[in-house]
Formats: sequence, structure tokens, C-alpha cells
Amino acid sequence: MVNNINSLIACTEGIPETISNLDISESDWINLLELAAKNRVLYTVSKNILLYYSSIPISIKPKIDEICKIGDIWNTKLQNTLEFINDSFSNQNIDYLIVKTSRSFPYITYDVDVLVHPDDYVDSINFLNEFGKSFTHPRKQGKFQKNIFINKLLNIDLHKDFSWEGSKYVSNRFVWTNHQKNRIAEITCPTPNSDVELLINMAHVLSERRYLTLLDLVYIWDLSVKVKNWDIVFRQLQLFKWMEPFLNLALIVTQLYGKLFGGKDIVESFPRERLETCSKQYFLGDNIEMPYFLPISFVMDTYRYRISEKRTIPLWDIAYFFFTTIRYHISRKRRFPYYLFWYPLKNLSQ
Repeated sequence: MVNNINSLIACTEGIPETISNLDISESDWINLLELAAKNRVLYTVSKNILLYYSSIPISIKPKIDEICKIGDIWNTKLQNTLEFINDSFSNQNIDYLIVKTSRSFPYITYDVDVLVHPDDYVDSINFLNEFGKSFTHPRKQGKFQKNIFINKLLNIDLHKDFSWEGSKYVSNRFVWTNHQKNRIAEITCPTPNSDVELLINMAHVLSERRYLTLLDLVYIWDLSVKVKNWDIVFRQLQLFKWMEPFLNLALIVTQLYGKLFGGKDIVESFPRERLETCSKQYFLGDNIEMPYFLPISFVMDTYRYRISEKRTIPLWDIAYFFFTTIRYHISRKRRFPYYLFWYPLKNLSQ
């Protein structure tokens, strides 16, 4: 597993010399591609292998060609969706941000998250309905989010606020502060700044995903390195009462990144003095398995903190967490919470 993870990291980073010198037996190729799929980097890994690895086994080459072909279709769909959003919202004179969609590597996604001001929310729904259909997001999230389905585009998740199951993690005003332009799939888009993206992605892992893929881990680390003023970030954590879960997750991210990338000079990320205040340490172990699922004790501590600080009892979250965790293990770790594989795992072994 260690060798597979090392090979996965090398192929994800796309360093030509490293990839061309990889020593991968034919039997390990399927394991590598399956590991890439589970860590949401299959598209990038396959592209880099085609570019830089000259001795791909004959039995594997058609699979990688197919992965790249299907991935290109999805990537074009993402580009078309972003261009549609840029053009249509600009024509309507509605301010918007593309949120939680950027990553450190090219990847495949099924949807694009768009944030508008609350005053523009209804108008945005109305004009988007001219191109497709809108549906209210399930449960409490439906108060703040509509899902828009437009033919030949990715789903557009339209938000007027960011919260999970009724709990806010960052202020709307802060989200709109110092927003910037970023390139996503070669399309220039308005996005929140790195501080906001870090908070939203950390909250997403804590409140919904509860596991870290390699794609998540590298992006969160890259965002944390870009933070210029941690005091501003910590004020949001204090305001919305999730300082402890954030720091506990930050400590896991730091330890996990250190174990996987420890042979390199790692740039200082999360403030060390803050991480040292964490009341609990969660043992990662020596054999790291990616994706990394947050320990059940960590998840339960997060729920306890949410109940005590936010005064809400997330019964649905707790039930769904245990359901998806049991299903994941019953499926031999092939059914992931909140994720469907765009390239079926069964195709890799056929």
C-alpha cells in the first residue's frame, strides 16, 4: 500500500522524471488506478501517465485511453458550465462567486456551486429556470440552496448562504470580502479568497464528507499555506463556534500531509501554536490508507461539540454517518459517502 500511495502521489503531481522512473508491476496497475479513482485524481493521474510513462502494459493502455477520453468529456462539460455561468450572470448584472469548485489538480465533478447575494437569489432562480429546471435541495439546506439541471451542462447548485443542516460556519459578508479571479478548467471565474475557501472546504469535510481524499488533502493544504492573516480566520471560527473541530481537523491534515509528503521540504501551514492547544490527539498509525476516513471518535467528538456549542442535535447527520460508514465497509470500501465514480471501478478489473 505504501508503494501504491507513493506512486499515486508521483503520478498526481505530474513530475516527468519521477513518473518515467516508476517501477510498477503489471499486477499493480489496476490497484494504482483504483486508488486514484477513490482519491478523485483518476483523471489527472491517467493524463500524466500517458504523457510521461513510456512503458504502459498493453493490457492497461486501452483503459487509460478510455479514462482520458471520458474525463475529457466531463472536463469540457465543466468548461461549458463555467462559461454559461460567466455569461448568463454577467448579462443579468448579478454578482456571483464560484465556490468549492477549484482544486490543485484537474479533476472531475458533477456540479458547480454558485453563490449569489440573498437579494439576487430569487431572480437568479427565475432566469436559470428559463434554461432548465430547479429543485429544492433536501432537508434544511433547501432554505438556502436550489439545484439547477440544464441539459448538456453540469448541475448548478445555487446558494444564497453557506450552511450545513442549518448550522452556519462563515458569514456571508466575509465570503464576499476580497474575492478574486481564479482559473478553473482553464476558465477565469470569480471565486472567494483563500481564507474563505479554506473555511468552506474544512466545514464541508467536518459536516458532510468526513473523509479526506488526496484531492481534498492537497487542496486544503495549499489553501492553508496561502492564508496571510490567521486572526481573521480565527475570528470566524469563534463567531460561529467551531474552533475546536477546525483545529482538530487541521491537526489531522498536518499529520497526514507530513506522513505522505514528509520527504520534502514542507512549507509551514496551520499555525503550530494553535495546533498545540488541541485537547485531543487522534492516532493516525503507521499504515496510512487513502482516502483517510476520520476516526469515529473524532466524528462523535464533533457531534458533541456541535450539540454543546450550537445547541442543535443533528440526528439526521448522525444516522446518515453510520449508514454510509456501514455501507462503505459492506461494499468492501467501494461505496463512498456523497460520491459516485464517474468511471466505474468494475471497468478497471475487466
